Amino acid sequence: MRSSSKHTTYVLLTLFVFFGVGCAASSGIQRESLENKTIAASAAVPPAPFVQNLLLASAGIYPYDPHGRPPAGPARAEHRTAERVEGTLLQASEQVDVSRRVAEHVLVGVAHDFGAAMSTDVDTADYILDVQLYRYGLIMRSSQQVPHFYVELEAVLKDRVTDTVVWRDRLERDRFYLSEQLIGEQWAQASENLMAQELRHLAEQIAVHLTEDLQREAR
Repeated sequence: MRSSSKHTTYVLLTLFVFFGVGCAASSGIQRESLENKTIAASAAVPPAPFVQNLLLASAGIYPYDPHGRPPAGPARAEHRTAERVEGTLLQASEQVDVSRRVAEHVLVGVAHDFGAAMSTDVDTADYILDVQLYRYGLIMRSSQQVPHFYVELEAVLKDRVTDTVVWRDRLERDRFYLSEQLIGEQWAQASENLMAQELRHLAEQIAVHLTEDLQREAR
């Protein structure tokens, strides 16, 4: 699992340090303003992913609450399944940095759709695309149901010279689907590599959503 210190560490796609995107004001984006401009990307290291079993939650059983009701009977099996799935998900997240992959995909889309050039230097690029994944994980109704991904994320496009945010998208969504439609019990037996494949698929879905939103907002 990731250490708590990593949760607040910024990792840039360009290996430079960049802070303070959330402090700038938004002014709106114009399509022509990106033409022939350079864009670099940064991404914060995401927190560890989680697994939530809604059947356990409805019974008032929260595995991480030290004062919560302990699982018993059928709930114990549900709890064990959720723990195994979460263990695999945590291992897969060490392979796949979802924030970084989202930023990479969106950066390629912006460069292609707006006639911009991708840059590897956040200190000299005309625009900075920053992606912060605040929370993400798998939600399942029960171990007999197919889970889906929950994501809470913010993406910002900033004019580096003027320190102005020209586009921001705050995404909170719990219906990102897995490409392999396996129920919770099957995911408890699945490999780390298969789960890593799903995290790559998740990053692609998020990037498509963000890129389409940016295209709609561009004037």
